[in-house]
Amino acid sequence: MQRKKKYKRFASTLGQGLIAVTLSVKEEACRKATLTLKTRRKTVKFTDNVTLDCSINGTFTGLTYHWHKDHQTDWGESRENTITIPFVTESDSGQYRCAAYTSGPYPVAFSCQSNAVKLSIQGLLTATLMRRDQRESVYIGEDVTLVCSIENSYTGWKYRWFKDGYSDRYKSNEHTLTISSLNTSDSGEYQCAAYRDGPYPVFVSTASKALTLSVHERKAELQITSSHTDGRIFEGDEVHLSCNVDGDPVMWKFELYKTGNETPYRVEMKKKFTISPVTLSHSRGYRCRAVKGHLHSRFSDPVQLHVLGLSLENKIRLAISGLVLVVLLIIVAECLWIKAHSTFRSNEAGCTTG
Repeated sequence: MQRKKKYKRFASTLGQGLIAVTLSVKEEACRKATLTLKTRRKTVKFTDNVTLDCSINGTFTGLTYHWHKDHQTDWGESRENTITIPFVTESDSGQYRCAAYTSGPYPVAFSCQSNAVKLSIQGLLTATLMRRDQRESVYIGEDVTLVCSIENSYTGWKYRWFKDGYSDRYKSNEHTLTISSLNTSDSGEYQCAAYRDGPYPVFVSTASKALTLSVHERKAELQITSSHTDGRIFEGDEVHLSCNVDGDPVMWKFELYKTGNETPYRVEMKKKFTISPVTLSHSRGYRCRAVKGHLHSRFSDPVQLHVLGLSLENKIRLAISGLVLVVLLIIVAECLWIKAHSTFRSNEAGCTTG
């Protein structure tokens, strides 16, 4: 019985020794990997570039390095023993480890899993959205450019653009977005945000505050002016019809219509139409609009042009003009008579001499 007990105790001791030897062999086969964090700053800040270095004692080539983040064993793989995370964000925070494997169709662990390196990044950058120009209003047919600025002038990201909360319509890899040939459907609330591109895009900024874009249709207003301070218009006057359009359009044509007509009465490249001299036949309603290609403003409200008979001033002016004309005719007639009489006397003298 005692021998049996001694045998059992010896067998147990032998088994422990075998286990210890086996563990010792595995520890020798499992080379040590050391993971270090390389960065220019003592503390990692938001949007820094972070490099992780996986080192193994000795010089080895042809290895593949596997990178682990938290519980993601397949987070990354590289041929080099370093890996760089550009523009780190909150989502890059976590515990990192590495291990070396042999290359080939059936990779085998060449090192143990390294120590853990903790990376902590907090906060998002602030995005600000504004219009490139500071016009009070924008109109149908115009172009507008939106600019997404990131605090501290960070660059190198791509941008998402949102309209009324959706990003499926406006996309741009630049920090500016130009919307050409605006229409009323482009009115809405716009926002932008910067993100780091990759297999899993990550936002690096907050969404900007909403910028309201209101696209207006141009309105026209027709004004009639004359030389009379009381606004009355008489036959023979010079009348100006000004077509004033929102936004002061450049290189637009201005059309003047008589009320009830579908075709323009006058077309000008400037907004002022002049009628001189005005007659009673010009008494009627007028409206106008601005046109550029397929774009046009609204029609103005009709404005009535009332032409009165000759004013006293015009009558006097007309009488004076008539008197001047009569005097001129008399002078011309007298000159012709004198010339004719002189010719007749010259001819008569020639006959007497002969």
